[in-house]
Amino acid sequence: MSTGEGVAADGQAHGQRRAAWIAIATMTLLALAMRLFYVNTVVIDVPIRGDAINYFSYASNLVEHGVYSYVRPGSGGEVVPDHYRDPGYPLFVALAMWIAGEDGWYRLLLNLQALLGAATVGLTLVLGRRWLPPGWLAAAGLLMAAWPHSITITSYVLTETLAGFLSVLWLALLSAKGTHPGGALVAGLLAGAAAAVNAVLVPVAPALALVLWAMRKLGRTAAIALLAGALVIPGAWALRGMTLDQTDTIGNSSTGRATQNLVQGSWPEYHASWRACIFGDRGACAVQDRIRDEFTLLYEDRTAGLSRIAARLCSDPPKYLAWYLAKPWLLWQWDIRMGEGDIFVYKARSSAYGWSAPYRATAAIAHALNPWLFALAALSCLLVAWRWRSAPLAPFAAVFFLMCVTGIYWVFQSEPRYSVPFRSLEILVAFAALAALAHRLRTTRRV
Repeated sequence: MSTGEGVAADGQAHGQRRAAWIAIATMTLLALAMRLFYVNTVVIDVPIRGDAINYFSYASNLVEHGVYSYVRPGSGGEVVPDHYRDPGYPLFVALAMWIAGEDGWYRLLLNLQALLGAATVGLTLVLGRRWLPPGWLAAAGLLMAAWPHSITITSYVLTETLAGFLSVLWLALLSAKGTHPGGALVAGLLAGAAAAVNAVLVPVAPALALVLWAMRKLGRTAAIALLAGALVIPGAWALRGMTLDQTDTIGNSSTGRATQNLVQGSWPEYHASWRACIFGDRGACAVQDRIRDEFTLLYEDRTAGLSRIAARLCSDPPKYLAWYLAKPWLLWQWDIRMGEGDIFVYKARSSAYGWSAPYRATAAIAHALNPWLFALAALSCLLVAWRWRSAPLAPFAAVFFLMCVTGIYWVFQSEPRYSVPFRSLEILVAFAALAALAHRLRTTRRV
């Protein structure tokens, strides 16, 4: 290559990097504007309900008593420590309460979540710039910024926004600095923090560390650093649970909650019967009672519980085979089942998706694209798995993360709300497949 050609190549590479960073900054600001506008105009019917009651109670008891307990303030119950819910999000809510006090914590929390949601978009694009051209990066960022579920989730006292931010943060850091032990260690610690928000994420980073080391994409020292860092916070939390002086029951332990999710996820009727039972359907409530009896038995007597589950699955193999084959798609579907439905977990008396034309238009476009995104993301996972030896660290880590999370929810409970923290990664991976297909098409035409 001549000197002139080298200068031209350097200039082109510099222009590509500049265009990528402009796309990242623009889409992050757009994401921030859409989220801040939404959380400051939406009116949630009953903001503290469902899972939010637990998070509010934990945070309130931490601030008022210094005790991590889900006993609801003012209920008259004794405030005793437990480990039913993961500690990361209640600590985040407690921080908002400590800063803004009783009257301002809720508004501060929503605005902080809007910031984290926008930062998640930016970090996902930072991760994607390592293999996506600027044009495709901007297109993916536009969809991430406007994705309705990612916007509405910031208005709830729920874990998804914080879990998504920490997940993308450690993946981006691992891709940038993971080959160095120090960077891998910090990435692992952040992965442990994400697992402290949602325990489903506990095995993801350790599994990735082992796979990257086995594939020689990480050196042994860096892999050990990632593995060790990822286990520090979950390990400390597990030790804390072992020190609690109380009976370990379904009602106060993370093990009990995992048992619930395992059994609930094996029942195709669970979601529909849960919703119908709320509205007084006796048949649906009877189904809920049978599910509850099954996970109680499994928790108290593992052998008897597994035998009952196996007998039920074997009673109608085609039904349950179809159910488990459909669960990955169920996780990434559009309509939230355990909640209000559509893009809402809790009912909104007034929201931009009801009266704003731009928000309604983006929701309609996203709804139409959702099945295609799932198909393209699945294709991208297959392409990376097929070329795993040559796949760079960044796309491999993103694909491995999505496959691991989907697999865990496949075993436990698949529900579209649970995929919300990882929607930006799904969009990134889907656009990577789209860019690869477009590149292949251009190459074929030239040939």
